[in-house]
Amino acid sequence: MQVGVIGTGALGRHHARLYNACAQAELVGVFDVSRASAEEVAAQTGTRAFASVAELAAACSALSVAVPSCLHHRIALPLLRAGKHLLVEKPLAATVAEGRELVEAAAAAGVVLAVGHVERFSPALAAVDALPGPVQYLSARRCMPYPPARLGTCPRGCDVSIAHDLMIHDADLCLALMGDEPVHVSATAQTVFGGHEDFVSARLTFPGGRVADLVASRLAAEPVRELLVAKATGHAAIDLRLRQASVRQFGDHAVVCESFPVQETNPLADELADFCLAVTGDRPGPRVDGRSGLRALVLIERILAVARAGGQ
Repeated sequence: MQVGVIGTGALGRHHARLYNACAQAELVGVFDVSRASAEEVAAQTGTRAFASVAELAAACSALSVAVPSCLHHRIALPLLRAGKHLLVEKPLAATVAEGRELVEAAAAAGVVLAVGHVERFSPALAAVDALPGPVQYLSARRCMPYPPARLGTCPRGCDVSIAHDLMIHDADLCLALMGDEPVHVSATAQTVFGGHEDFVSARLTFPGGRVADLVASRLAAEPVRELLVAKATGHAAIDLRLRQASVRQFGDHAVVCESFPVQETNPLADELADFCLAVTGDRPGPRVDGRSGLRALVLIERILAVARAGGQ
């Protein structure tokens, strides 16, 4: 499968490197508005830096779109309409309306649309399956220091709210683990440095009284990506950043707490391989398709609407 990468910034360069090592893919080339960046990544991966998106797309059947979130719709829509399979980094788009248009375009063209919710491929999530029963409570905390800006550019991820940039990972995990949509949302948000929210906290109530608490911030001193998933039989505490997990099981008159063995895998490499297998037909579809990416985006916009309206 011949693939290309659009955007060779902090994440796109890893797409290029890992496609280059992927058994299911042949990296045809890369494109970036910064010619120097594209040529640097092309040299590192032994491929070609193309002069435009159109030229790169003409040379391959599938592409990764790893440009700033505000450009996802502008870049992805014509490619989908041209019959190209796409892996679009999260969030799927900057707005629900744009995301819905991408999903509809992919369906009309009969192509694969995957969304880069890489946490779905974390091997530490296997700790949740070690406990029987449905999820009753979920707590997710995802924080980072405010990112530095390159000269003349917006800091990475700050073209959208912290909810779109970071919380959307946990919104996607929450929807997948809860298996339902929330019936009630309360939320707060704060903008400190720029034009978009830098801190967001949300409580989601699901059918049956199940609850999820989500916090995302770019006001932290140190990066944090923690997830706690509780069931009636125990709970799993997961550090998604360090890929570590522990499981506490409740039995008859005893509590057993132990470290959970986490496999050594590369979640991004697994995500790219999953996309390739979906394109070649060796898998019925990507693990996180366009509709899943849209569901997470709908939830994020719902959380922000509540926060902006006063919290309820």
